[in-house]
Amino acid sequence: MNLRTWLIQELGAREGDELLDPEIIYAWFRSLATIPIDEAKRVISTPDWRTIPTDVLLQLRYTKTALSMLSTLSQSGVALNHPELEDWFPLREQLP
Repeated sequence: MNLRTWLIQELGAREGDELLDPEIIYAWFRSLATIPIDEAKRVISTPDWRTIPTDVLLQLRYTKTALSMLSTLSQSGVALNHPELEDWFPLREQLP
């Protein structure tokens, strides 16, 4: 997905293209973001992350990685027509 993100930045987004469609990255994000945003907020506000199950922390880490790609695209001017990302982006730096 890093390569795909870079290609979209360099060549531009193209809907329906196997490599240059940002929706593919969004779909990847959705497959990784299995924890609802409210639950993610609760977890990151927990004072001692050692009490959080490892599988939950790992899921949040995967979500953070995918958010990084989408954030990069958004900052480079690629239109992402998914308003729920605006709720996720501020959490990215706080995720494990």
